[in-house]
Amino acid sequence: NNAAQKVTEWKYKHNPDTLTTMIKFINDKYLKGELDVNVSSFPAVNIDIVNQTPLQAISFLLERASGSGENLFVYYQKFIGSSPRFQLDEVSRLARQGPKFLFHMTEQNISTPEAHVIDEIYVGGGNECRILQFHQDSAFNAHDIIQQGYASKEYIEIDFVNKITKIDRDQEQNVVMGSKQMPEVVEAVKNHAAQRATRAIYETHNGDETYFRPPNIKDAYLKPKVPASGFLSKRITLSAFGCFNVHAGDVVLLNYKINEADPGRGVDSEYSSPHFVIAAKHSVNTNGECYSQFELAKDGEG
Repeated sequence: NNAAQKVTEWKYKHNPDTLTTMIKFINDKYLKGELDVNVSSFPAVNIDIVNQTPLQAISFLLERASGSGENLFVYYQKFIGSSPRFQLDEVSRLARQGPKFLFHMTEQNISTPEAHVIDEIYVGGGNECRILQFHQDSAFNAHDIIQQGYASKEYIEIDFVNKITKIDRDQEQNVVMGSKQMPEVVEAVKNHAAQRATRAIYETHNGDETYFRPPNIKDAYLKPKVPASGFLSKRITLSAFGCFNVHAGDVVLLNYKINEADPGRGVDSEYSSPHFVIAAKHSVNTNGECYSQFELAKDGEG
């Protein structure tokens, strides 16, 4: 089982390289899956990877990676043609793509003119489909997203030779899909006098630079980037007829009307907006019927 191996690599301690290059090395050596590297990171860093599973090591490196743009690097798998391939990409780049598919939430899923028109578009090969089931998994989950660094993050450098600890904080918030969530809560957290940062990386190193190079990771970690915690509380799960060309990493658009009795009501701006596909499941039953289920997320309001 390749994924259960333990990764221990010292080669980068004195031979710095970019974190995306290290991730590709771990993927090729330990997981042996096909990986498409669609991004690059900088600067080259000195880092040890000690006693972690391959996926733990990749997550460890992803959190410290930075490049151009509002980076949140992601390692995931999707089908290319009929074969699964791993992808190394940047969430902000993916989230800014135009919507690939339009999903309609209709008042009645059968026997209505609106549903019939949508079905004709779908059967004709158009990138539109009715939503068969819709579940809102969102919550006012302020605690979790604050604790995971939505408001701020810290880099704590521990020099165990010279007995020096340095703490740097970043409170920038980049949002790629809408406006920031819970602005009052976030500002209260930032201004709280006794508040420690909510997401911290502790980097221990030998401060004797005569023999040991500094890890050179702080700037990459603290560079303003899209926080993964922003996607924790805005979740939707929907099912539809088979949409096999929609994968994780794609963007879809929802057409969802305001939940009131007025037949002429408009669309709900909270839901009728682009959403990021974070998981896709496709199935075909024994009758040849095709269905898809998608988990959607966004890191902003509206």
